[in-house]
Amino acid sequence: MQMKWGIIGAGNIAHRFAQSIARMENASIAMVCGRDEEKLKRFCQRFEIGRYTLDPETLLNDPAIEAVYIALPHRLHANAVLAALARKKPVLCEKPLAIDSEEVKTIIEAAQKNDTLCMEAMKERFTPAYHALKQALRARTPAYLDVTMDRLFAYDPDSYVYQTPGGGILLDCGVYGIALMQDLMKDRKLLDVACESRVAHGVDVFDRAIFTYEGATCAMECACDRTKDVQAVIGAKTWSITIPNFHRAEGWTLEENGMANPFVYPYEQDDFYGEIAHFEQLVREGKKESDIMPLQDSLACAQMMDRIARESR
Repeated sequence: MQMKWGIIGAGNIAHRFAQSIARMENASIAMVCGRDEEKLKRFCQRFEIGRYTLDPETLLNDPAIEAVYIALPHRLHANAVLAALARKKPVLCEKPLAIDSEEVKTIIEAAQKNDTLCMEAMKERFTPAYHALKQALRARTPAYLDVTMDRLFAYDPDSYVYQTPGGGILLDCGVYGIALMQDLMKDRKLLDVACESRVAHGVDVFDRAIFTYEGATCAMECACDRTKDVQAVIGAKTWSITIPNFHRAEGWTLEENGMANPFVYPYEQDDFYGEIAHFEQLVREGKKESDIMPLQDSLACAQMMDRIARESR
């Protein structure tokens, strides 16, 4: 049987989500919600969706909808997630789950109170390449991790990146690097954090943080005022793994013993498929939390970003 989704938000990320759903045999979109009726009509026509609404309550109160995907600007995530949880609708929310750790704590409390599944859509953790990376690291002990996600965005006052609260490059792109660091270093004790940032147009446009753990040093850089290759490099003295486009990886290269060996792991369908399939399986099995992206990981990531924002001031 097909799982019937409701989507709140009809922007670019919602289009990519809908494209992925359209390729899946066991899922469909029952309704989409947004603020612009003409935009919603075009969205429904493109993806052959039968219903749209301007009122989130209409979508959330529809008994036919089995799961909700939140694709709103960052500052609106928490309220939308809480509204879905209050109606016991399993909810998959785009990253970041919320704009700070206090909002994440409120979401965790609501998920537990309503005994309802909630997951942050951290798609980097659900690709075949990431699963293979985690397997490769079982036999290796990293001493460093360097993550870079610098992409040049033209200033646009209407873009969610430049709107406050919830704007800035850390919440939009840095969250991927933070989630990678949090997952790969979660068993290490954090000793120190050093940060720097640059603010323009009222939001952070550059952030760099050095996290010192017991036995490892991690650097995360994100920016929208410059550009570099998007990649993560993890390694130690005798080996390194380079992951191009780590947030949607399709492979990586292992350098060891003087040799570079590339490994390719194509998507099963696209970079959204893994997280959607995982979430749907959780719903079908009646699970209340993901073991790959648990809410405590979302909280830890939010706390790390809070610390970067606080210590960069």
